[in-house]
Amino acid sequence: IKDIPPVTDTGLRVDRPEIYYGEHDNSYAITNTSIKPGEFDYPSGDENKYTTYAGTGGIKLDSLFTRLMAAITFGDINLLISGNISNESRLLFRRNIVEIAKSYAPFIELDDDPYLVLSEGRLYWMIDGYTTSDRFPYSTPVYVGGQRINYIRNSVKLTIDAYNGTISCYISDKNDPVIQVYNRIFPGILKDIKEMPADLQKHIRYPEDIFNIQSHILLRYHMTNPNVFYNSEDAWQIPSQIYGDREEAIHSYYLVTKLPGEKQSGFLLIMPFSPYKKMNMLAFLTAKCDPEEYGRLQLFQLPKERLSYGPM
Repeated sequence: IKDIPPVTDTGLRVDRPEIYYGEHDNSYAITNTSIKPGEFDYPSGDENKYTTYAGTGGIKLDSLFTRLMAAITFGDINLLISGNISNESRLLFRRNIVEIAKSYAPFIELDDDPYLVLSEGRLYWMIDGYTTSDRFPYSTPVYVGGQRINYIRNSVKLTIDAYNGTISCYISDKNDPVIQVYNRIFPGILKDIKEMPADLQKHIRYPEDIFNIQSHILLRYHMTNPNVFYNSEDAWQIPSQIYGDREEAIHSYYLVTKLPGEKQSGFLLIMPFSPYKKMNMLAFLTAKCDPEEYGRLQLFQLPKERLSYGPM
């Protein structure tokens, strides 16, 4: 995809490139006002192109009472007295996708990395959702976003229409007893993953937050010999990288590549490992994201007799 308006060379259709709901949209917006020539869309040569919102997001400001309530809610008298607002104007509020998801399903913990996808000509945000607990017996706790947990399942996939703000939540792990309880408590909020449009299902990827937890646990628990484990003789670490003028731990990342022993490239999530307090790479963990092998974890260990520098 390139240029403005979007143009593709691969036959991808982009009918609605506008984004009214996103990661950093914390303020309200008023569409379809009487201000001419309309809402700025994109520049074209020496001129600007304008558009008119045709979605169903927000509420219509078609009565004095609605405008009064909006002015009180947002503390802005202009919502009541402005002559630029007509009966066709719409007030779009709660436009931050994380806020939308948390207000719709507050019992779900959200992944830190929502991502934008194209499906049937429209843009959608996809967010991985988790059920968590800190009371699972005999389970080592970890800290995620400052929260101490010892149980986590990627039980929900959420989609949000970037144009209308419409949200849908799909159960992706039917074997999770926690999400089944929530589904009985709040019927109608959660849908079966089979109800997700087939084109959107192709964009599902393995979630980063849970993969990072698995990677950190593997730093010690890859050791199977009790003596080696007890003495931490083969402990690993997440390697560092030079970012600008500072050094920081590497983050897991997505890429399309062909793994050893495979004939075709695939879309996967990867995390490299190095020996504790050393700079060479000795292993990497991958998670398959393609539908055929979704969720398959593979650990590849490099020969110890060969020194492989990286991944700095």
